[in-house]
Amino acid sequence: SYIIHQDVTPIQKYYSITAKLLKPDILGDENELTKALTEPRAEEYKSQMEGYYIISKLVSSPKSKCWGRTFKHLFPLANEVCNGCPSDVDGRITLDEKYKLRKYGFHGTSHKFVSQRVAEVMNKPIEDLKIITCHLGQGASLCAVKNGKSIDTSMGLTPLAGVPMGSRSGDIDPSIVTFLMEKEGLSAKEMDNILNKKSGKLGLSGISADDRDIEKEIPNGNKRAKLAIDNFVYQVVGYIGRFAAQMNGVDVITFAGGVGENGIDVREQICEYLKFLGVEINKEANNCRGKEVEISTPDSKVKVFVIPTNEELMIARDTKELITK
Repeated sequence: SYIIHQDVTPIQKYYSITAKLLKPDILGDENELTKALTEPRAEEYKSQMEGYYIISKLVSSPKSKCWGRTFKHLFPLANEVCNGCPSDVDGRITLDEKYKLRKYGFHGTSHKFVSQRVAEVMNKPIEDLKIITCHLGQGASLCAVKNGKSIDTSMGLTPLAGVPMGSRSGDIDPSIVTFLMEKEGLSAKEMDNILNKKSGKLGLSGISADDRDIEKEIPNGNKRAKLAIDNFVYQVVGYIGRFAAQMNGVDVITFAGGVGENGIDVREQICEYLKFLGVEINKEANNCRGKEVEISTPDSKVKVFVIPTNEELMIARDTKELITK
């Protein structure tokens, strides 16, 4: 028997659909597979599952397939649904029900690992903590973890939502999409490519999707480069403030991911905005890359840590838990 691990199951039917994909009759039938994967990025998931099935035939030991969705099974309903989806033409079913539109979130293994690890480092039960985890890299998302359970995330139905990323737009006014499609004569696929591949820091800076390339241009007076970083910081701060309000406080903020673990200036800029929460940064401690370290001062009301993520270890732990039940 083959084990499939999906680290988030906001709707139980998605787990059963995923499990069905292991069956040869489903994997071998392109129409059935496409029908089962109705959500965005279906083609990507389809190819992943086909690869997983091939491996499962070659290796006899138990295996797991881990999706990148976040551990979001305790979303309040207001945070889970896609707000304001209209009724279908017959008025009897909403489009979110028809197409299973929900906020799923991504970077789940990272947020789960980091939240558990920071509780260990602080020597406090995770059930007693309000944590905001910031996974910042080419892809970026934030997660609100209250009492060990995720209650909100910046990403949504797909990884396009939330803060601006390397080449993803993040949150924008939805009307921009239809406006540009009409003005530029763009197809849905072309618009999707712009939002996912040509926006975010790449679009704002006109230089690169990589922070290191962008930051090199800031001392040269490149205003677009500075705008790309400043906008990213501003949007991250906005989500931290939102999550702190939703949890009625925050005990600890963590940074992980390529930018979170190595972006000394970005971390400092973000934390400068958070003094209203009582955040105080030790600049000497913050002058580090890729190390597990507390970067807040002893008198900081909210603790701040750099916690290098370890998604592989988290997947291994979850897999072990599954196969030993």
